[in-house]
Order: sequence, then C-alpha cells, then structure tokens
Amino acid sequence: MESYRHMWTMQKKMNEDLRVARLVQEGLLPEPMNNEDVHFIGHYIPSSQLSGDLYFWQQVRPHLYAFIIIDVMGHGVASALVVMSIRSLLHGLMTKVTDPLTVVHELNRHSFQLFGKETKYYFTAFYGTIDVKTKVIEYVNAGHPPAIFMDEQKTVLLKEGGIPIGIVSNPPYKKGSIHFQRHAYLTLYFRGKRKK
Repeated sequence: MESYRHMWTMQKKMNEDLRVARLVQEGLLPEPMNNEDVHFIGHYIPSSQLSGDLYFWQQVRPHLYAFIIIDVMGHGVASALVVMSIRSLLHGLMTKVTDPLTVVHELNRHSFQLFGKETKYYFTAFYGTIDVKTKVIEYVNAGHPPAIFMDEQKTVLLKEGGIPIGIVSNPPYKKGSIHFQRHAYLTLYFRGKRKK
C-alpha cells in the first residue's frame, strides 16, 4: 500500500511538472502581430503535453520582419528542451542577422555546439524575412514542408533551401525569394506526427 501511494505521489508530481513545462513552452510563442504592413497569427495544437514545435516572428528593422517555424524530430521532454534552447537564441539572432542563409547556418552551428557530432536531434525549419519596402520575401526551407504563397495572380510552394538543421556540419543551403504585391498570403504549418 505504501509503495502504491509513493508511485501515485510521484506520478502526480510528474504530471504537474509537465503541465508547468507546457505552460512555459506556450508562453514562448509570440502574440499575433497586426499593423498596416503585416498580419502574423499562429495556432498551436501539440499532439502531446510537450512538443518540439515552435514558431516565432518579430519586427527586426522599420521595414523588415523575420519569422521562423521549427519542428524538432522526436517528441516529449527531450524535443521540448531542444526547442527551448533554440528559442533562447532567436530574438538576438534575428535582430543581429537578417539574411536567411546566415541564420540557418548559425542555427546549424548551434545544434552541433549543443549536441556534438553524435547528435540524434535535428530539426526542420523555415526561416524568412518580409521586406515591406521592396516587397520581397527571402527564405530558406531547411527540410520543412513547403510554405504556401498566394497573391492575386499565383500560388507557389516555397521549397528552396536544403536538408534539416543538425544533420551535417556545413550543409549547402540555397536562398529563395519571391516578390509580392499589396495583398499576399503566406501559410506555414507543421507536418502531422503519427501516433504509435
């Protein structure tokens, strides 16, 4: 009976720790942004209490906005810790460096610095900038599902980039760009995970 009570107490504490960790993780997500130039909104529905999914955006110059979506392979506490480590970098990195190629290479460097060459943690990412003055989106798709760009004339899948981050130490990424007019929409999403 005492053993059962101890197990129940431990389970209750673990569930409470996971609940708090999820609140912390959700607190790292940005609020919607809506102004005369851009409108960012995200919707987060994790398949378990903790996940390796993250999105983030911010204004980095008066006319420039940066955004990213990340999906760490795996699930649970380990992938959540990886994504929190990445999130701690983003504000400073995106403010200091805006070129998408530089940002994904820096995230790749951080991944190897954090886990070493034997890492089993890697992540897909889609990082981009929106220049509302020149009306150009620049991006790198690092193994993530393609973003969907739509304007009044066309719908385009944004695939340019390379492999997921954290697989090799110096991946050959390519940068993509697309011009937009007054009304354009960009949709990014996470690939669904199958339940075992």
